[in-house]
Amino acid sequence: MSKTILTYSALRLFQNCRRKYHLRYNEYLVPLKADEILYLGSVWHSVMELWYGEGDRDAKLLAIRHLIDKSFPNHNSDPSRKRDWHLCHAMFDSYRARYPEEDFQMRRAELIAKSKSGKSTAKRRLPESDEEFRARLTEKYRDPAMFHREVLYLSRQDTDRTQREVWELSQQILAARRRGFWSPNWDSCFHFGSRPCGYWALCRSNGNPIVQDNLYTYASPNEELSNENEPETIF
Repeated sequence: MSKTILTYSALRLFQNCRRKYHLRYNEYLVPLKADEILYLGSVWHSVMELWYGEGDRDAKLLAIRHLIDKSFPNHNSDPSRKRDWHLCHAMFDSYRARYPEEDFQMRRAELIAKSKSGKSTAKRRLPESDEEFRARLTEKYRDPAMFHREVLYLSRQDTDRTQREVWELSQQILAARRRGFWSPNWDSCFHFGSRPCGYWALCRSNGNPIVQDNLYTYASPNEELSNENEPETIF
């Protein structure tokens, strides 16, 4: 039996809905229409992973710019993707300005927030250029309130508890694999009472291949991990 990499995302998905875990991590299916907020969060996670990884600072900057551009390949034709493309660049520029040097025990004094008085409320009559929009987003994220950090201390008890939880979940995954049954959690089919799960159409159709071919595509699991940083957490 091949070994399976366990990530926090996979474990959380299994706890939330075993059927959804099966479709994503065993069948490799992803909805063609991805949740934009989740996708943006995934891109930002990859940006931070690159930024705090090893390597030359300038090389990492270029790699991050390339990553953001690659993550939104149709930003020139899709307005929503262009918005997120600008947002991701602006967030990163402001993040670097906010945390120019890293020291997680002692920090520089927090930046003084600029006064918001005098800001015009007039509506814009002409569309912004890409440069103007990016500059406005970057200025917005210079507000210290847009970022939050806190130091988390994990005791040995915390670590031991996490190891026990991961072990227990891994055994449940192996049991479901042996039985070939991945029970759905019908309480998680709709988010906030109205927005359906990305796999709702496929579950509702009982795995209809026509629905699968038209609304889903294939993607390798654990896309948030780069080849160089794959963990050794396997079972």
